[in-house]
Amino acid sequence: SMNEPSQSSGDPLIRYRIDAEDRILSVNQTWCDFARENGGADLLPPQVIGRSLWEMIADQASQDIYSAILKRVRSGTTPVVFPLRCDSPRLRRHLKVSLIAGNDGEVEFVTELISSIPRAPLAIFDATVSRTQAILSMCGWCHKMPTESGQWLEAEVACARLGLFERADQPALSHGICPECSDEMLEAAGIAPATRLPSSNTRVGVAKMPRASANFFSASMGCLHGAGPAGFIPLRTASPKAFARSGEHQTRMDFSVAP
Repeated sequence: SMNEPSQSSGDPLIRYRIDAEDRILSVNQTWCDFARENGGADLLPPQVIGRSLWEMIADQASQDIYSAILKRVRSGTTPVVFPLRCDSPRLRRHLKVSLIAGNDGEVEFVTELISSIPRAPLAIFDATVSRTQAILSMCGWCHKMPTESGQWLEAEVACARLGLFERADQPALSHGICPECSDEMLEAAGIAPATRLPSSNTRVGVAKMPRASANFFSASMGCLHGAGPAGFIPLRTASPKAFARSGEHQTRMDFSVAP
């Protein structure tokens, strides 16, 4: 499970900057501390510097939302702020992510831990648990999961409904966005309801990085659905093996409404 951000640098906030081409320019010491403590070695400088933000975001819906938010940030003087979840097996973590415009199209991402609430361990979030070939979608913003009925429920309730507490192994997780979070994030992006695209919460992308890195990026990037210090995009993923495909017969535990 992920550890809390270290404050050895004196700054409890996770910060990173991207340039006008959406490439990572810099990360702060708190990002680096959090990466080391949570298995995100590939997200340390110099490896992470110069990487595209879009390599880190798994699904198209989240890419569209972030693109709209970045456009709004760069075109104005007011930061865009939104809430984000970044849970571990034993903790519910609530974050606040701020995107702040800089010079020459640069944007700074700042992630702050608002609360950390203990809970009974959830195997679905445990990186050490064996994974099946099934894939369960999860909202990368609020961490709710869809059930057969199409409802998006808190992880504990969804796991109970899906019978996951009785299983030794767990499905792999992929990330998308639920309809409620889609509406909230599009509002943050300044997109009016009449011009919004249909929610693509069923088009869940498979993570593009190892599980440890993805988990860390999700926390550090707060707005990067992945595994970074809590401040980019939330992207929790399973190991590449969990996503191995068998022709066109990969099983998906994705119960949201068909596109």
